[in-house]
Amino acid sequence: NGGMVLQQYLGNDEIVVIPETYGGLPIVSTIKYTFANNKPIKALKFPNSLKKVSGYICALNENLEEILQNETRKHSR
Repeated sequence: NGGMVLQQYLGNDEIVVIPETYGGLPIVSTIKYTFANNKPIKALKFPNSLKKVSGYICALNENLEEILQNETRKHSR
């Protein structure tokens, strides 16, 4: 398939950095609700390899302040 799909994040970090690769394959997409309802997350950094972000990946994340890609702010509150 050419890459990995990030399905769920279970950590409690305030800043989440998604790696470019996992198991030697690029992380290329997410599914719905990947980071949903994860209160500690304040910032997400997407890798350059990420091509598709599904809807509602950050639903109910009331503390999320910014989403970054390529060191550029894509979203902020």
